[in-house]
Amino acid sequence: MTYMDLSGSKRYGTVMERVERDTFYEPNSGCWLFAGPSDENGYGRIRIGKKKVRVHNFTFKKDNGPLPNGKIVMHSCDMPCCWNPDHLSAGTNVDNIADRDKKGRTAKGEMRPDSKLTNDDIAMIRASSETYRALGEKFGVSHNIIGRIKRYQKWRHLP
Repeated sequence: MTYMDLSGSKRYGTVMERVERDTFYEPNSGCWLFAGPSDENGYGRIRIGKKKVRVHNFTFKKDNGPLPNGKIVMHSCDMPCCWNPDHLSAGTNVDNIADRDKKGRTAKGEMRPDSKLTNDDIAMIRASSETYRALGEKFGVSHNIIGRIKRYQKWRHLP
């Protein structure tokens, strides 16, 4: 079965029957939430032949044809498992990042899972007169990071 072959199988039904069978239609947001398998980022995923594809990508391409080079499928609702065609549009990765930033969905500072520093640490670093190297050793980061924090190149969202 090819990627866009919708015939499916006698046992499991067509691809769209499988998608619809595992969908919850949320009345308040209008999202069509795929409750079947998902990937590590929460995007609904379905197997088509030997390929696993994201449900929103599949349904968008089914309705609109292939995406031009450099385009991706974006969600206006910010729900990775939603496949409502009214919530999907084509755009570039730059468009998607701008949308994310405009909506304030970017984890900053200590809210980032990989952050070694807290907001209080940043305040202490910026107020300190110690050398960058000494501060780096004290907080477990490089002196280069300390310099970028002091110059407001990192953690710009804090005073």
